[in-house]
Amino acid sequence: MFRFALIRGLCMGLLLLIITGPLFGDPPLDTNILVNGGFETPLSSGWINTMDWSRASTLPDPVEGAYYLNPTVTSETSIWQDIDLVALGYDAHRLATGGYGIVYGGYQLSRTETVTDSGQIGVTTFDSLGGVIGSTNLGAHTGTDAWSWTEGGYRLDAETNSIRYGFTATPGTPATTNDALLDGASLSLHAYKIWTHGNTSASYTGDGQWALNANLQLGDTIGAGELNIATGGTVSTKHVYIAPVAGSTGSANIAGSLAIDGQLNVGNMGSGTMQIDAGGEVTGWWESYIGREAGSTGLLTVAGTFENYGGSGTVYLGMGGMAR
Repeated sequence: MFRFALIRGLCMGLLLLIITGPLFGDPPLDTNILVNGGFETPLSSGWINTMDWSRASTLPDPVEGAYYLNPTVTSETSIWQDIDLVALGYDAHRLATGGYGIVYGGYQLSRTETVTDSGQIGVTTFDSLGGVIGSTNLGAHTGTDAWSWTEGGYRLDAETNSIRYGFTATPGTPATTNDALLDGASLSLHAYKIWTHGNTSASYTGDGQWALNANLQLGDTIGAGELNIATGGTVSTKHVYIAPVAGSTGSANIAGSLAIDGQLNVGNMGSGTMQIDAGGEVTGWWESYIGREAGSTGLLTVAGTFENYGGSGTVYLGMGGMAR
């Protein structure tokens, strides 16, 4: 048995990737599935809107390509795109059980005015009958200095059949020109696996902090699970199980901060690895098990901070499996 108590590092910034893993037979993951997300072709390609919108090419310059999205009305207006995930070939079982997560976002900018107009990106999920299951959004954006990338993550609700990506522009002063702009609209799917017990939930916000009121599972017998936290990114969770079941594989690469309010299991019953880079930190865990059960393998590599705040602070190496 070993006890680790190292110096803490920095813990603020951007989370680049939620949880990903190869799914057999799926369309490509981590790929923008919106049609005409850069607005390079007429809006009739892919988009539906409540009032007239236009594409603009100057004042300001587009972030990418030759055009961006510009409302042409003096009232609140919305534009959206519906994506049929079943028709695209995403795994029906994963959709039925909430086995996918999404990252959605875009570049936003509002022209400078006395009262700044606001833009809001959001997503809504629907079941097979078209009924609304859930929704989330990035909040109102009013930045005027330059194009700003905004993004967020969301676990798709169980029984999701389709998803709507939407953008709403609201004038700061009623009956004045609406200047909330959008470019580079993006929506992508990821394999998502959270092992929850009881009344638990998970959320990710675009400011670089991902907070889970749930246990985190990386990997199952269907596919491998991978968590990557970039430098400065922060994730907080309860118990962590990397490769939780026999035959599963999972990995965590930590260059930012992972805070655990519970046990850390690297190679619970399968093959799990955790790499903590210099400057990265894994903190708060009660006890850590590396290669916990018979037949498991666990590899923990620490070049950064590995520090407990509660429990015994004991690290168990190879209790029933093999630890390195």
